[in-house]
Amino acid sequence: MTWADTGNGRLKRRNAAGTQWVDLGPLFSEPATPPDGALYASQAWVNRRLSQFGTPLTVVAPNAIPTTNMGEIWVEGYGPYRWGAGVYVPNKLPAKHRNNSGVTTPSNVSILVPAGNWRAESDFCDIILAAARTKNLQASGGWTAGEGGNGICSGVRAINTPYHIFVILNPTTGAVDVCLDTDPNAANRPAGFTQYRWVGWRVTDASNVIIPLLQNGMFFSWGYRRADASPVSVTSSGLNLSLSVPAGRICRADISIVGRLAGTKVMITPGGLATTGTITDYTGDGGPVGADTPTSRLTVTTSTAGQIYMRAPVTSNWDVFTVAFEAID
Repeated sequence: MTWADTGNGRLKRRNAAGTQWVDLGPLFSEPATPPDGALYASQAWVNRRLSQFGTPLTVVAPNAIPTTNMGEIWVEGYGPYRWGAGVYVPNKLPAKHRNNSGVTTPSNVSILVPAGNWRAESDFCDIILAAARTKNLQASGGWTAGEGGNGICSGVRAINTPYHIFVILNPTTGAVDVCLDTDPNAANRPAGFTQYRWVGWRVTDASNVIIPLLQNGMFFSWGYRRADASPVSVTSSGLNLSLSVPAGRICRADISIVGRLAGTKVMITPGGLATTGTITDYTGDGGPVGADTPTSRLTVTTSTAGQIYMRAPVTSNWDVFTVAFEAID
């Protein structure tokens, strides 16, 4: 005798002795795709779908993440995780991913990184900052973890100093935080925070406060244009000129130039890219220093040293101002 156990969805048969039911299998075969209106798919269906993308991943609940390396796993509700530094860390964002509105400055001695998520510079894992984090450019003491803590990870706030801003991750503890460093690669970041991502840049002035700089994503605009050369003497031999952009990052810089010798031309290319061709690019008009209407307004790509290359057919003086820039990651 067979019995359709609708309570468990199983087909059963009585054994010869009449003492128990023998499970014959599912009452209905599982469809290839869960029907419309189904709230859940079976684990078997999920595993079949995952197998279409390569080796099936081990699926675990968020409260049951393994403490030993089992290869890449799938955490329910969160996606793929990978093993690193003795723990599992999120691993689903694409390389170079960035989702953040940009760093702000709530005061002239502090910065704020809004909540966001990034792919680590190493492309090893995801860095997820669940809530905005404010850090102080401290006058004393070392870096401290958490909201409102000291942000500079080596030394204290100094005058006329650029600071790179990073989100950082400690894979062992899962802690995510923010730090500032004079090194463009976060060489002085706190111990244990092996993963990081560059998210911004600020500079202090001679009064030891942050110079106004508006940031939107990776686009930066100075509160007032920065005089990088006032003037600089450019010759036929050429020279590299540093702009007010972060060293260590290639940037597209929006600059204005003013020539002090009427009729003189100058060639501008990315830093380190020396040229010997005919100079026909930009013509000066002899305007005064700080003229409201500069000779030329142009966009040029800087080198990783934050420089452009300038060359003129005859020795002439030029004023160069940085207005804005976009950091290229």
